[in-house]
Amino acid sequence: MRSEIEHRPALCAAIGLAFGIASGAVVFLPLLFAAFLLFIKRFVNRVTAAGGFLVGVILYGGPPADTYTHRQDIEAIVTVSSVPRLTRTGSSCEVEWNGLPHWMYWTGEPSLSMGARVRASGTVGPLRSRFLGSSQVGSIQAKSVEVIESGPSVLGAAAAIRDSFVRFSHRSLPEEWAQAVDALCFNVDARLDDRVQSALTRSGLRHIVSVSGLHVVILAVGLMGALSVVPIPRPAQLLLLALLLSFYAMATGLRPPVVRAVLMAMLMLSAYLFRREGDLLCALSISAIVYLLFRPESLFNPGFQLSFVTVAGLGLWLQYSDSLPTQPVRRLFAQCKQTARASFVASLCSAPLVAFHFGIVSLISVLSNVLVVIVLPFIVMGALLAFGISPVAPALAQGTMTVIVGPLTGWVLFVTESLGTLSVSAVNVPEFNALWLILLYAPLVLFWRRRVRPA
Repeated sequence: MRSEIEHRPALCAAIGLAFGIASGAVVFLPLLFAAFLLFIKRFVNRVTAAGGFLVGVILYGGPPADTYTHRQDIEAIVTVSSVPRLTRTGSSCEVEWNGLPHWMYWTGEPSLSMGARVRASGTVGPLRSRFLGSSQVGSIQAKSVEVIESGPSVLGAAAAIRDSFVRFSHRSLPEEWAQAVDALCFNVDARLDDRVQSALTRSGLRHIVSVSGLHVVILAVGLMGALSVVPIPRPAQLLLLALLLSFYAMATGLRPPVVRAVLMAMLMLSAYLFRREGDLLCALSISAIVYLLFRPESLFNPGFQLSFVTVAGLGLWLQYSDSLPTQPVRRLFAQCKQTARASFVASLCSAPLVAFHFGIVSLISVLSNVLVVIVLPFIVMGALLAFGISPVAPALAQGTMTVIVGPLTGWVLFVTESLGTLSVSAVNVPEFNALWLILLYAPLVLFWRRRVRPA
């Protein structure tokens, strides 16, 4: 393991940055970081890691103090500091007011974009329980919202595309299927009913209906396939792909898993321009550094932790076969085996964090993921393609949604509810101290050994 770290200065910097940010909340972490510095041998890596640690300490000053004990009326000018999310009753987003981050909810119009300045009238008070421990200091329930200054036009356009897709899916499919497609393609998962939400957690499919790195990979592969037939140079193809994926990340909310996947995809693909082979751990480290420099509090976000830990585990533990059988049935069986291996590794790596944050661990995630992942590309690409052609070929778009996207989405919901409602699908885990995470993850690191590919 030491050699894997020593040959990647970006990984040393990312580890140091994470330790520095976390030390503002966990006092003993500087001691663990000192042990890490002794573990690595190269002086330049020690300096790089120490530099990352100092930057992290400067960036994050610790969790916010309690600001509100009860709700009170306000009329304030706030700045939207995150991409708004659609909820069951309206929208929500992070806003900055008086130099402090708050979470704001509102119903109806207008549709806001990140960077906008708005006048909000309503009440402000303590956070809702599910946001306790986050960086926000309070929640604003806005009864009226008036836009004073719009945000960047590209962010507004991305939000408009997402909202337009939601309207299109609800015109084209039954309500339950449309809600699932919205979640699968644009992260609009808050509108799924509680029964489906619970089944998703118990079946280990939560990441499937919340746009993640897997969705970005599907989209990137589809776009690269389309761009490969366009007679433009490879660098221009990569630039266009980067722009399209960045726009998609904005439309889906700039969540950590999506931003991480977009950055990694472009770093891995750009290695071609320098005649180098892409390195997953380096790309992952650079993605973490970029994201944490802008939003250091994201280190404590469960989505950030699960995304980066799971991908790191896949990079260290998963070994894909370079050759697959040519016979269709055998090829499909081999692909299912690879999917099962990836699901097992991902489940193993994410289980401690899932247990810590959500108090539950799925026992059937490998099976449920194999049954769902095989149809996910057809749902995502089919729905996005249908939406794209709907202005010029509405009949074909409707047919694609009705014949392909709808039934496959129904299959995802069937698997989710059939497996997720079983009494043996998951086990509840009592609350435990975060220190146990170190003991749970240590064996995964200590027992890792380098795999040498056969020549």
